[in-house]
Amino acid sequence: MTQRFYIKCPSCGHIYQIKMQMDQNVHLFDWPIVIECKECGDIIRGVYNRNGLSIKQLSHEQFTDHSIVTTMVGYSSSLPVVDSIYMKDGDGLDSMALFSPYMNLLGNFTSEELAKFDGFLVKLQKEVLPYREGMLGLLPMIKKNNIKAYCNKFTTLFGKKIELGNMGDVYAHYMSILYKNYLCLRTFHYSMNECRQYISPLFKFIDQTNLNNLKLSLNSAGIMSEWYKNEALPYIAKTIKYIEKLIPSMIYTVVGEYCINNRGILNITTISHEDAMVLYKDGYEVFVHGLPYIVGIRNVMDGGSVDDFSYKSASGIKTLADFAKLPGGLMENKLSDYQNIMGWIGNTMNNKVRNAASHDGVEYNSETQTLNCHYDQTDRNKVYKLQLIELCDMVYMQLLHIMEITILAYTIVTRINTKK
Repeated sequence: MTQRFYIKCPSCGHIYQIKMQMDQNVHLFDWPIVIECKECGDIIRGVYNRNGLSIKQLSHEQFTDHSIVTTMVGYSSSLPVVDSIYMKDGDGLDSMALFSPYMNLLGNFTSEELAKFDGFLVKLQKEVLPYREGMLGLLPMIKKNNIKAYCNKFTTLFGKKIELGNMGDVYAHYMSILYKNYLCLRTFHYSMNECRQYISPLFKFIDQTNLNNLKLSLNSAGIMSEWYKNEALPYIAKTIKYIEKLIPSMIYTVVGEYCINNRGILNITTISHEDAMVLYKDGYEVFVHGLPYIVGIRNVMDGGSVDDFSYKSASGIKTLADFAKLPGGLMENKLSDYQNIMGWIGNTMNNKVRNAASHDGVEYNSETQTLNCHYDQTDRNKVYKLQLIELCDMVYMQLLHIMEITILAYTIVTRINTKK
């Protein structure tokens, strides 16, 4: 079902018709409505939640004349919005022909694919969304090593009483929540392809090796437990808190689409480009600091030592510690011959996007949702272009990869401690 709202720019009076898809998440949270007026540039801000639209609406009776032209703004809390109903002018007949964000998506995805995504959303509501606030809310007690406070906070957040004996139990409990979220977020297609091809072999390997020696060797790139405690867990918790804003971009992974452009131009209305860029930039740094652990394990699997950088692209790198000191862009260059790692990384580690974000080099077109990333400070003509929904997909995959490194690192550290 779709509900229409007519609103007016307070500065120039231009009329916008919001076509709101009344899907399964629309009444769960406060959804941001942010429109940069195409006529005057003023920003129209509001929210939609279970109480309705916060922006003053115009009466529908004013638009019974089909000749009246408005700018359509398709909106969905769960689905991407096709280009034909996003910031496009149309009269009443156009509005009826382009009625529903869901129906218009059938030109980009099959009904079977949309049904698969709907099933994923149901699982997401049950397994992940309940922990939006909780994962971040529990971290301060972990940082203070306060076991009792952690148990009390968990009871307050989730209504379930728990008793834990030591900080090892606390971390195990928290990691079980993280792992449960990961299993849901990675989707069936990802688990049967990327995960099976690139990540599962690493877990099988650590089950068969001397973890004490492996831990000592990997720690040359930085203490693993400090990385996941101080960097990975806070980033994961922060991203999970805003996970509902990324939901529309997850459709690509759910249906197994590797090239976003194959599905036409799609838009995402649940997150601003500023928020998406902050998540990506922050995640990039966490990922770069954790990546050496994956490289080290792969080096042991292929050559017997974490310091075995035998591939041609890695020439000049003598040790894992040397690799860990490289900036992200150089890391990616040195790994270009590591097919197993580069296939897993994909577009997660886009140094051009990161550089543009770090140096205020991002220009955003709100009508087309296009980001122009000026990644070279010395040459503004060098531009990397991408769509906002593509950036959100990169954040989503980045989150999965940081979760995977965290689970691997925690597994290595805790199995050693258990043996002791």
